[in-house]
Amino acid sequence: MKKTYKLIALIMAVLIICPLIPTAAYAKDEGDSDMKLGLIVAEDGTLMLGGKPFYAFGENNYGTFARWTEGDDKDWFREAIPLFKEYNIPFIRCPFSGYSPDYYTAFDASPSKYLQMMDEVVKCAEENQLGLIVSLAWLEIAIPTHVGEKRSAFGDPNSKTIQYSKYYVSKIVERFKDSPAVWGWEIGNEYNLGADLCDPSLKNWAPTYFTVGEVNGFDYYTSTELNCYYSEIAKTIREIDPDRMISNGNGEMRSFAYASYINSTQHINQENHTWEVDWTCNSRDEFYFMSEFLTPDPMDTLSFHFQHATLGSSTPSYILTFNPLRDEGIMDLTGYLSLYADACKNMKKACYFGEFGDMLDMNNAPDRAEKFQYVMDCIKEAGIQLASAWHYQDVTTEGLHGENLTMIGEMNTLYQQEGKQDLASYWDNATYKFVSSGESEDQPSSSENSSTEETNGTSDNSTDSEEKTSSKAGLIAGIAGGAIAVAAAAGIIVAVKKKKK
Repeated sequence: MKKTYKLIALIMAVLIICPLIPTAAYAKDEGDSDMKLGLIVAEDGTLMLGGKPFYAFGENNYGTFARWTEGDDKDWFREAIPLFKEYNIPFIRCPFSGYSPDYYTAFDASPSKYLQMMDEVVKCAEENQLGLIVSLAWLEIAIPTHVGEKRSAFGDPNSKTIQYSKYYVSKIVERFKDSPAVWGWEIGNEYNLGADLCDPSLKNWAPTYFTVGEVNGFDYYTSTELNCYYSEIAKTIREIDPDRMISNGNGEMRSFAYASYINSTQHINQENHTWEVDWTCNSRDEFYFMSEFLTPDPMDTLSFHFQHATLGSSTPSYILTFNPLRDEGIMDLTGYLSLYADACKNMKKACYFGEFGDMLDMNNAPDRAEKFQYVMDCIKEAGIQLASAWHYQDVTTEGLHGENLTMIGEMNTLYQQEGKQDLASYWDNATYKFVSSGESEDQPSSSENSSTEETNGTSDNSTDSEEKTSSKAGLIAGIAGGAIAVAAAAGIIVAVKKKKK
């Protein structure tokens, strides 16, 4: 009896001095390998999965998580994810955020609700052995608007925009860093396309939606400010997850990116935060410079998206609709893709073609399938290891999308035959399994976000009875977790262990 009292006292002491163990956890059996999970960028920039070079074609699917947050169709992903697996598609790119600032307002009111939605998506992906490239904060203006700031706040490490972004991102990365289904992190979607575009008359390029107050020069942002944001968020991700790829999620490189970056840096009016755009086309070295500048350490993966090509005179040969480089003329698609691949080789970072396959003359064309195949062949020829076809939401085996799925699957089969895609080995060794979807984190700690209440305008006292019930369930689970930890310390064999680093 005395031993029992001592054990109870020890459990209570642990619960007092230790934080509650989150109820979202991963189980691992004795003897399992310590293989790094997800996509890893080697020192030379080679993309690795399960310790081996990895090449693959995947798909985009915006609605995997977001469709649930934007409506009541919470079971839709349970049909979509198995379909990707059926078609031999090893991964998808999807956001773990909503589109508008309203999403973050809803998240602040009930973090557990949205994190548990993510739990279900990740669990389903694990069950179907499908990788996820998780885009963390999709629309660049959503978080600044949510916290009451302009987009130029990207350049201030102490801004509410960056502090809230760190808080939100850390919630997700910490929760899923031990899932074998999460293959990589992406900061956002195409933030670079808005950088350095400024109209001092405020008529062009300033967002008129989701804007805080009247539009002014601070609604524009520079590449220098974006570099600051990327650096800060990438560091936050890397502090939590030391291994997985981190992508910027950029769209294509603007043909005038370098000149407009220099102009915004040297000629910005500090008082009203405006400047004139310089449209001078990039040289090859300037293209390489901007690729590196917008992929700052510890970010290890350059992303680009590309749609602006059309069929040339010699079929089938896609050519660009603009000159990407000064004095080098119009390029064909393979040459342009090789430009990105070469930029990544120079940086010793990975290259991810995040959105492809929706070229200007492709949709509904009689020879659309041949064109789609040709684009994939160009990607393969350029040596780009990872690419995902653009598809917004609905998943169907019929029509154009069905054709795409089939052709993507066939390309992955080719990679498997060439020894460039060993999925079986990865999943056989990635033995962590999602074991719970509870959540007891509605009250963020000061270390997560010291200014959460200021930034969000929300406190945990405002949670409804359902949230309080969830917190009680989390408390019970936390007590159980504390008991497990104490039992392990006492020498009792426990089956749940954390991944060794």
